[in-house]
Amino acid sequence: MPWILLLLSLASFALAFVTTSVWLAWLALLAALALVVAGVLVLADRRIAARSRDVGTILDADLLRRYRSAQDARGGREDASGRSRTEP
Repeated sequence: MPWILLLLSLASFALAFVTTSVWLAWLALLAALALVVAGVLVLADRRIAARSRDVGTILDADLLRRYRSAQDARGGREDASGRSRTEP
């Protein structure tokens, strides 16, 4: 997909250089600019997506359970404000 966008932008640049109409040249240049930006953004998105991790694998349920049990063993849980809370 990004390569198609970049090829279309190249065709728009060619049309801008070949045409004798000023408004068509401006339209082709604007289309070429938009297609180049879109193609580069799609390439960047694919590269970022290929290097990112699955969020679900960062902390699984077993690891969270172990963290909670270790916290309980150290003396109880604290809420977001830092105060100790007791569980019923």
